[in-house]
Amino acid sequence: MNAYAVEIQASTGYEFKSQTFTIVVDAPKGYDQAERRGIRRAIERAAEWNAEHPEAITPRLTDTSAYRVVSIRAHVDDVAVAPATPVVAGRHGATLVVAVDLNAVLDALGQQTKR
Repeated sequence: MNAYAVEIQASTGYEFKSQTFTIVVDAPKGYDQAERRGIRRAIERAAEWNAEHPEAITPRLTDTSAYRVVSIRAHVDDVAVAPATPVVAGRHGATLVVAVDLNAVLDALGQQTKR
């Protein structure tokens, strides 16, 4: 599991905005690396936006203190989903079977305990 969805909150310079945005990063070393790469990518995006909008009254901030990570989670494309099989509902309802890559789960749990 190398891809992480990093949810980031930007600052106005005085306070953090209420909106967040998500950046997908490749981080083979886990959550700490995903956090650093997410912030770095947010700064790159801000610099790109500033270059494309030189007439903007308030340019986007391009320093590390202007962004903070709100959450980090495994990217959806990394989760393997088994094909659905029809299940007949019994008198107490239907049964849902979910297939998860056990190695990915153990990897994620190992990364969380290292944090």
